[in-house]
Amino acid sequence: MAHLLRGLKLSDRFIITFGDYKGLKQYSLPLFVKKIPFIIFSVFVFLSLVLYYYMHSFHEKTSVLDETKKELQLRSTRLEEIKKQKEELDKNMDAQIDMKVQNIKAEYDSTIKKKENVINFLKTEVKQKEDKSKKEINDLKNKIRKLEQAIALRNMKFKKMKGIAEKQLGKRYVWGAVGPGQFDCSGFTSYVCRQYGINIPRTSFYQSKYGKPVNRDNLKKGDLIFFDTSKERKGKVNHVGIYIGENKFIHASSSKKKVVVSQLNGTFYGKRFIIARRVLK
Repeated sequence: MAHLLRGLKLSDRFIITFGDYKGLKQYSLPLFVKKIPFIIFSVFVFLSLVLYYYMHSFHEKTSVLDETKKELQLRSTRLEEIKKQKEELDKNMDAQIDMKVQNIKAEYDSTIKKKENVINFLKTEVKQKEDKSKKEINDLKNKIRKLEQAIALRNMKFKKMKGIAEKQLGKRYVWGAVGPGQFDCSGFTSYVCRQYGINIPRTSFYQSKYGKPVNRDNLKKGDLIFFDTSKERKGKVNHVGIYIGENKFIHASSSKKKVVVSQLNGTFYGKRFIIARRVLK
């Protein structure tokens, strides 16, 4: 140090005096020491400027950060609101979907119930119709059976009647005779019916009023058939016979003078047919 000081010119130095309890002391210092306060001040100013710049930058960054934070908070708040709105919409949507599902289910159940009711009604109606059809079929079967029995009974009755009538074949025709050896037409029919237990009027005219009227196309064995055999053909009954089937009838013929079997259609008698009566039940 002393060597350094010796190397400095006197003009490059300055004297500084200090005093204490021992007295005054002087020191010779280089001139650049005078610049130290300025240097310190300059350094202080520089550091202050640097600190100011840093603080200013920090403040700006803090402001930007605060703004960003506020914006983020706003966005977060908005997101929360959107989330709540979404949750509310989801709830409403779920509720609407549930309601629609319930409505569709209720409508479906109602439709199924209606169809089941219709099916049950149809089943009941079909069963009723089946029961009715079965009853009608059974009734029809009973009617057919009774009809068959009635036909069989009537055929049996006619067979007996025919047997009685055929026993009279060849017996003489005599006007006003009622048997058993000779007959006129109405005497013959009244005799045969009486032998079988059927009492009919004596004359052909009144016999044509007895029993059930029958159409010519519906003749059955045992029916009485009536004619107008007069030349005038005024439509008045004056002859009678018993129909025996196959277009034939048995009667006491005035022209043949005896009890005979004659053809009905396409003959003299066919053209003079007037009416038929059913006396055999």
